[in-house]
Amino acid sequence: MILFIMKLGIKEWSNFLFIIPLILALIFRIYVMAFIIALTMIVSLVYHLYREKEWVRFDRVTALTLIIANVVLCFLFKFSFPYFYLALLFVCVAFYFYLSTNRHNFQIYHSLWHLSSVIITIFCLIGYING
Repeated sequence: MILFIMKLGIKEWSNFLFIIPLILALIFRIYVMAFIIALTMIVSLVYHLYREKEWVRFDRVTALTLIIANVVLCFLFKFSFPYFYLALLFVCVAFYFYLSTNRHNFQIYHSLWHLSSVIITIFCLIGYING
């Protein structure tokens, strides 16, 4: 177990930030969203740990599923202020990190992509809860 923990880099650790929206979804009984968040977190962690090409598709599918689920939540809370606009702001931030990633800054920028995705998901959940 200690060797496993020592193997984790910043991009792997940043996956654990998804625990925050996962707990929020569980507290408010949004179980489908909780399942999507948990699955995305697990698949992303496995993908980053093992770098196996077969996990690329699963990682992309779960990430896209989370994005779609967040958009659905936005529709359900009718894009209300301020949550939709805050989520949209962090979508721009996330895409900046995603599109600016290269070999030299992959660890940090991909971790910031994860952080931005966590914040987007939190705002979408809060918007839905308050909507």
